[in-house]
Amino acid sequence: MQLSECRVVLTGASGGIGQALVEQLCDGGATVLAVGRRMAELQPLSERFGERLRLVNADLTSSAGRQMVVEATRRLEGVNVLLNAAGINRFALFEALDETQIEAMMAVNVTATLQLTRQLLPLLRSQPEALVANLGSTYGSIGYPGYATYCASKFALRGFTEALRREYADTRVRVLYIAPRATRTGMNDSAAMALNAALKSQCG
Repeated sequence: MQLSECRVVLTGASGGIGQALVEQLCDGGATVLAVGRRMAELQPLSERFGERLRLVNADLTSSAGRQMVVEATRRLEGVNVLLNAAGINRFALFEALDETQIEAMMAVNVTATLQLTRQLLPLLRSQPEALVANLGSTYGSIGYPGYATYCASKFALRGFTEALRREYADTRVRVLYIAPRATRTGMNDSAAMALNAALKSQCG
């Protein structure tokens, strides 16, 4: 598929990586349904790209929020790409995290992605060609101290992607796992950025 042929559902669109993806996709001619929880972050891009960018303010950890996305997707006829980029992180030793923080990371990074993908697959399968791309991390392959829960979520996402790719190998739906290295985004707090600096990680 050429970008100009893509009609993309992008989750996590109001995050740092998400906003960069919105810009690159729309600049390439794609039509994007951008799903996020901070619409003010996306408003300048909405004004810039007009009809090529549609915004959906939804909490993907809730069934109602996911249903909002499904309904918006049906209105954007012919969606052929699902780009699951929603994710949260917290850099801390595992025992320093509380129950709510652990549950939130797993809910956003794993459960919401699986549930939304399940709901949108019938629409994607109806297209001549379609793609599901899950934004993971190198921490989906390497367990790293300070990121135990985040690693668990990304290992899960990588396993899900591999299994789904095999399930849909004989269909017109391709399934990809994307694993960025250290990235400079608002998701990283000062401690995480200090760790990246100490490790001399090149943040894109």
